[in-house]
Amino acid sequence: MGRLGLIGLAGALALAAANDAEATVMPSTPDIQRAYVAAKVLNPKTHNDALVVTHSQCEPTSAARAYCQIDFMDRSANNQRLYFTVVTLERSGPAWVLLSGLCLGP
Repeated sequence: MGRLGLIGLAGALALAAANDAEATVMPSTPDIQRAYVAAKVLNPKTHNDALVVTHSQCEPTSAARAYCQIDFMDRSANNQRLYFTVVTLERSGPAWVLLSGLCLGP
């Protein structure tokens, strides 16, 4: 393989790696908090404005979906107890949308 062939192969591998990395980007803890806040319009009766997501660990279910185990607390509670649950999210443009969990139910 000539020099140009190696350069082309290296470029193709770099492009494939970049596409794969982009496809598996997981939501961050602030992304999940923003998705929860945005979900208030879908179910305002069960939404808690004092809920704060403190930690998350996510796994992809597809290129644009993830399930995440989250730790959260209720700032309005006296005990400041830490809770955990699992939520599912879907990427919608640059943002993540809450599909299930928390105020949306199972």
